[in-house]
Amino acid sequence: MPADDEGAPEDIGACTSESTAVPDQRTLTLVNAYVARTAKLLNQFAAVSERKLHEADVRSECLYAAVQ
Repeated sequence: MPADDEGAPEDIGACTSESTAVPDQRTLTLVNAYVARTAKLLNQFAAVSERKLHEADVRSECLYAAVQ
């Protein structure tokens, strides 16, 4: 596939001209769903991380008390 002066394939325009635009409302819905799922995942990750960190802190305090 030959390239033009900018290094892009010559027939790339054919690919983009045939595609249809996604409606704004659909785009917003998809972005909103992505953000909501990502936020939920990060909140769950933070909760698990906080719980594990607390458990490690409790174990280290018990170990410190045993050494004293």
